[in-house]
Amino acid sequence: MVSSDQLDFDPASMLGGTAPTSSDSRQLCRFSMPGFEWRVSFVPSGTEGWEDLSVHAIGIDIDGTHVNVAALDDIIRSKEAADRLKDRLILPSLRRLREMIGDS
Repeated sequence: MVSSDQLDFDPASMLGGTAPTSSDSRQLCRFSMPGFEWRVSFVPSGTEGWEDLSVHAIGIDIDGTHVNVAALDDIIRSKEAADRLKDRLILPSLRRLREMIGDS
């Protein structure tokens, strides 16, 4: 994963996404298709960006491609900091998942 200042291209235009429409400058771009929306943020709420998240990131394989993803505790921390209705609604499920997998 790279930080936003390391990019020398516009991923939104390359992948058919759109530029940020909100005043949140941390959001890089938005991708959407019927029934699904994916937003890419380089500095999620409650974090200092990739340098912060990479400390506990987990490597996974998606169709032969290695991808680093934020640890569950970091996702929970970000959702708590964002404090939007949709974040508050998903937090109980994320916390139960953390208890189930023992990621504390």
